[in-house]
Amino acid sequence: MGTVHLSILIHDLVLIFLTVLVLILIMMGAVLFYGFYQYKSLKNKRDWESVIDSRVSNAIVFSEEKEVQESEFFHSHSQEGSFRNLLLEKLVSSKKKFSGVAQDEIQRLFVNYELNKEAVQNLNSTKPYIIAGGIQEVTAMKMTDSLPQVEKYLKHPAAQVYNEAQYAMVVFKGFSGLAFLNTLDTVLSDWQQLRLLGSLQMIPNDTDLSVELWLKSSNLSVVIFTLKLIQKFQMLALYDQVKGLLYHASEKVRLNAVLTLQVLENDRTKDDFMEAYPLQPVKVQLAILRAMKYSNDKRYYDFFMTQLNNQPIVALKIEAAQALLALGFSESLKETAHSKAVSEQIREIVKHVLQQKI
Repeated sequence: MGTVHLSILIHDLVLIFLTVLVLILIMMGAVLFYGFYQYKSLKNKRDWESVIDSRVSNAIVFSEEKEVQESEFFHSHSQEGSFRNLLLEKLVSSKKKFSGVAQDEIQRLFVNYELNKEAVQNLNSTKPYIIAGGIQEVTAMKMTDSLPQVEKYLKHPAAQVYNEAQYAMVVFKGFSGLAFLNTLDTVLSDWQQLRLLGSLQMIPNDTDLSVELWLKSSNLSVVIFTLKLIQKFQMLALYDQVKGLLYHASEKVRLNAVLTLQVLENDRTKDDFMEAYPLQPVKVQLAILRAMKYSNDKRYYDFFMTQLNNQPIVALKIEAAQALLALGFSESLKETAHSKAVSEQIREIVKHVLQQKI
């Protein structure tokens, strides 16, 4: 009996060993196959990129009339899905780098190879990163027919999708493309704000009502973006609305309001700053002092001297001293630095500021 049980046990162990060995071989085969597949895909992509780059360069250099004929390799792959998507990606990235005639030639390649089909297919994908790429493609290639579809993506849950949709609306429609701000409940990142501002080259005359609405938005990022918009286009008529934001609940909005008033400066700005100053948190007070300094208005002398001598917060004293120096009152500062009528702290601050100038 013992011998029989031993034989069965050995048999089972052999089967287990063989099973494990087979599984290991299968896994090794799968890894090798995947590695080979990845290598081949990478090699194909490199080969394709080289051919595509050459094709695009030829189109730009030789133009439509003198362009050299496409290679046999390019022609043989021009109907493959992966190749066409890579070609589309390259055309989009190239179009962003060039302007004028070069852009026209890139657009011609896009039309000739009917790559709008791939762009629309990407636009209709269910994967956010592919949709975002599709929006970039239809935007770069000026596919205005796709604008209604792009507009629907303004409400997409994925940030990478609705960010591209927002940018596309402004590229296609200019200032009116910012209408999504009326109801926006997501945050406009600093980078997105820069993109949107950068895509706007001009604004129509009848924009004040829309801009006023955005200044009253409950979305702080919309308010801040609008202040930057007012700065860029120096919308002087909105001075009073911007001044009102010096008392907004958000410190960040107040800081941006100070910067905007600095751009919109008029003969009332001095009094407006001085009136608002005592009611502000320290960060905003610092911003106001800097705005006063950059105004190069020597009428601020008494105010700055008061801040230097009576302000308990050191950072504000230093900023006031720097402002006095910037406005050309170095002699007054030198007198203060050696005056026994002021505290040692003030003398040290003034000496430090004067040394920084040297």
